[in-house]
Amino acid sequence: MGDTLLNTGAYVARPAAIPTFMVSALLLGVGTFTLVREHRSRESRAFALFTVVAAWWMFAISWMYLAADASTALAWARLAILGIPFLAPATYHFAVRVLDLEERRSAMVWAAWLYFAACASALVGSSLFLSGVRDWAWGPYPVLGRWSLLFTVPFVALLLLTLVELWWAWRRSPPGTARHRARAFLLAFLVGDLALIDFLPAYGLPVHPAGWEAVAGFALIAAWAIWRHRLTDFSPALAAEQLVRATSELVALCDHEGLVRFANPALCLLVGASPEELAGRPISELAASEVSKLTLGNALERDRITNEEAELVGRDGQTVPVSLSACGLRDPNGFRVGTALLARDIRYQRQMQAELARRAFYDEVTGLANRALLLDRIRLAGSRVQRSGERFGVLCLDLDDFHQVNEAFGREAGDELLANVGSRLQRVVRGDDTVARIDDDRFGVLTERVAGAGEARDVALRILAELEPPLTLRDRAVFPSGSVGIAVSRPDYDDPAELLRDAQAAASRAKGQTRERITIFGPGIREHAVSALEMAGDLRRALAEGEFELFFQPIARVADLGVVAVEALLRWRHPRRGLLAPAAFLNVAREARILPQIGWWVLEEALGRLAAWRERHPTSAQLHVHVNLSVEELTHPELLRRIEGILARTGVEPRSLVLEITERTLLHRSEDAIGIVDALRSRGIRLCVDDFGTGYSSLAYLGQYPLDVLKIDATFVRAATWGADGATILETVLELSRNLGMVSVAEGVDTAAQLEHLRRSGCALVQGYLLAEPMPASEVESRLAAGASLVTSPIARLRD
Repeated sequence: MGDTLLNTGAYVARPAAIPTFMVSALLLGVGTFTLVREHRSRESRAFALFTVVAAWWMFAISWMYLAADASTALAWARLAILGIPFLAPATYHFAVRVLDLEERRSAMVWAAWLYFAACASALVGSSLFLSGVRDWAWGPYPVLGRWSLLFTVPFVALLLLTLVELWWAWRRSPPGTARHRARAFLLAFLVGDLALIDFLPAYGLPVHPAGWEAVAGFALIAAWAIWRHRLTDFSPALAAEQLVRATSELVALCDHEGLVRFANPALCLLVGASPEELAGRPISELAASEVSKLTLGNALERDRITNEEAELVGRDGQTVPVSLSACGLRDPNGFRVGTALLARDIRYQRQMQAELARRAFYDEVTGLANRALLLDRIRLAGSRVQRSGERFGVLCLDLDDFHQVNEAFGREAGDELLANVGSRLQRVVRGDDTVARIDDDRFGVLTERVAGAGEARDVALRILAELEPPLTLRDRAVFPSGSVGIAVSRPDYDDPAELLRDAQAAASRAKGQTRERITIFGPGIREHAVSALEMAGDLRRALAEGEFELFFQPIARVADLGVVAVEALLRWRHPRRGLLAPAAFLNVAREARILPQIGWWVLEEALGRLAAWRERHPTSAQLHVHVNLSVEELTHPELLRRIEGILARTGVEPRSLVLEITERTLLHRSEDAIGIVDALRSRGIRLCVDDFGTGYSSLAYLGQYPLDVLKIDATFVRAATWGADGATILETVLELSRNLGMVSVAEGVDTAAQLEHLRRSGCALVQGYLLAEPMPASEVESRLAAGASLVTSPIARLRD
């Protein structure tokens, strides 16, 4: 038979062989390409098996069509029969893979393969199954005997069973990718089953065999479905392998001796070594210190560790801090065979923590120490005095007319002035002295080891002399000046804040002098206490006679500048001194212990105004009011009763009240504050942390309190437009607020550039002079009555 098949004279050209040859090549190409392209897919392997079987069928049928005599045609028909019976089990096996039914249908699959293998043997070797060939118009074609029904009937039945399985899977598939995939394969198998038409001429019916079209259609649709829907075997092992290789976390697998057996690309990149170079090395060699070696050793011995810090040796020998977790690996018998190590590079986290810690003790505008750090340095100096008897001095520089610079040139110019003054002060003092910005326009200087007040006075003279040269702001010369107060340490000083307060009192006294404007704290300064006592009396009278009033500043959405709330700001219309801001009298009120009474009045007035506006103006129905709460109010025993009574009298629902508490207040009485804050929030009152970023710790307390709103201090907002570092810090704070589920409010927004940056960074709400200055209640009333926005700035309204 071999000689006959290889004899070229045994063949003649017939058109019917062309499409079958082409489909045979197409099947092999599509199957091979799919197998290579989707090598992780189990379905691609079953599909490739089908294409090989079908390609052999098409290939043998093509040569049968070309046969010039019956014996050659019969030989090729018998070779084709070797492939035809296997089409049914190959098709069913492919469908079972697609539907992920191998475990439940494995017996059926094996039975089909075995049965049709027997059919193939019978078809080839017995004339009862394949009785010969018959010439048709298109060429010779096999003739099946009556015993062939033992093959064709199960063949058709298995294909119909395949369609039923696919149809049922499609009906049960949820909407989405799974349903699209099931529908695509159902279509492919429906098209492929049309190839059954090729059995008709084998039983004597004059139907042209066009099964090649159906088989080609099936192959193309099925291949497209595999490519399109990525039918990958999503096993846990595959997912774990892909995640380990793709993650930016550092992953290593070690054996029971601590030798590296696997290192993912992230770890290899960090340490500058290939997986082959790391394999077999002790994991301890990656440690940058003995302490880190101990940490890694503990990880290899213990069943589990979580987030323990260690240091690794990175590329070029640099030290890389990591947060390390590990768990033991055990075989099915429970014996430990190794350890899985997972580490996270925390360099950026440490940088951010260091930056936030720096902001807690350093002023953002000047780069100098802040009040907290200065007080700490004074405390340390006081400890040295107790041991050595040396004296030290604290100086307070109070700048003149600083607010006028802000009003004339803007806050950015004021910040430039402060930074310039800070630099001048540093040029005057000695290296071990401390210069700090302690207030808006006040600087503190700690002079170590002074002989007495005279030497401290010499330092003050140098400070004032250094201030004399003008500086240029907005193309104009500005002549900074100020007053200096001095307090020299004494044995009876045991409170750093008291010493600094005395220096500030002396600076306030020096402001009234016309000559050198330097005052050393002494008995004469006590007269200011008398003045404070008089102001305390005035405050009590003001509270009784209604001299206080509230101004309101809007808080608006960044997206559209729609006003969602107003902050109530206290003002004192003094009979002699005019309209006073809280900075002029709150310290006196605090010392006079009447701050809580003023706070109750503010709450009553603010909520009463809100209730009236809501009643008269429906547009303000969703308006909230922010009210500042001092530490004295927060810890007052009547706080809850007072607030509940005011809410009941005004009829305002608790959720419309937002109490603003500075982080300093929260930190001052943290244990007491936690319980009070919980009680307030349980009553539906919303809580806001004010001036975030200015306290001793800007992160530690946030997780302890159930806070709703995070009010970002203006220094963050200004710094964000100065450079990349400031912008990064602001974005970090905004991300922190989102992670904690808090609404972010940026205060002190004074420029359009700041507003735009906040919008890009995802800040929710803004407040500041760019939108509107604080306005009296009467102006709020008139604007609401007129249907006008509380955002009064023309610049801000350009965004509408």
